[in-house]
Amino acid sequence: MNRPNRHIGLILTTALLAAGLALSGCGKKDADAPAHAPKAESKAGEAAAANTEVDAGTAEEDTAKPDTEPFDAGPSKDEMRRARADAPSNVAAAPANAKKTKSGIPFVILQAGTGTDKPKGDDSLHIRYTAWDVAGKRTSTTWKIKSQEPRELSFHKMMPGWQEILGDMVVGERRLAWLPAKKAHLKKSAFKKGPRTVDFELMSLKVAPLAPKDLKSPPKDAKKTASGLIYKKLKAGTGTAHPGPKSDVKAVYAGWSRSGTCFDFSPKGAPHAFNLGDVIKGWTEGLQLMVVGDTYRFWIPQPLAYNGLDGRPGGQLVFDVELTEITAKPVK
Repeated sequence: MNRPNRHIGLILTTALLAAGLALSGCGKKDADAPAHAPKAESKAGEAAAANTEVDAGTAEEDTAKPDTEPFDAGPSKDEMRRARADAPSNVAAAPANAKKTKSGIPFVILQAGTGTDKPKGDDSLHIRYTAWDVAGKRTSTTWKIKSQEPRELSFHKMMPGWQEILGDMVVGERRLAWLPAKKAHLKKSAFKKGPRTVDFELMSLKVAPLAPKDLKSPPKDAKKTASGLIYKKLKAGTGTAHPGPKSDVKAVYAGWSRSGTCFDFSPKGAPHAFNLGDVIKGWTEGLQLMVVGDTYRFWIPQPLAYNGLDGRPGGQLVFDVELTEITAKPVK
């Protein structure tokens, strides 16, 4: 997701989900960056390379006593990976009892979910998946030997078929779907690759906040600094100290482009930690106006935002930011 970090790597990915918080510095590796730093994005489906590593493992010795009942711990991670990465027997065609979406995509529910919200719009979601062609060849998967982490994706950037299936799922749900070529790929040039059968599991969901009504035009009572930063206090806090230009802070936030797209946001109740020296100029300046508990809306002109940086939102950006904590002594 488009994180506002100056330590720019690639954009939202094999992650997560790159892109978004107002961090903008240079040269810092992802491993050293805060949790909201930009992560490399990969397009769902075809962009994920097939897992070609050789399986390896060792059998564990049974040390249970003869009079002890064996303990069934369920499938191991490797057994689960094998089950999810290998093509199902009906990979080539949906069974007769498969359900269908409104457009006619067949699917079967493999596991019921426990959530209530369904992905839409600018929502961010973590999913596990494996895709195969009709011959059973794996074309992409999150179930790799060395890494089996879910992939973070933006709902509005997914292939049409992925949106149609995942858009009707809740967290915890797992479905197997048979996508026609036109629904399985983003570009027409890729349609020749043919249909895809995909095993989807929705692991978690971040519901994107709606864009403010004054997105394009700040209200008359908004204030403007000498640099061109426009701001308005939405909620007063109870703190007294202001962070300095190099302070470590925690905040919850949401950011929108002029089109109304929420390009990045923090989960509700989950503040992100970062240093004010590592963020875009509009954040460095704006958060110094705040005390803990304040919520501000910032209209940040392009020179104080990403300033035309490739892969980042352009033009004026709007952020709602709540400062939740100053974690280090402000630098004077």
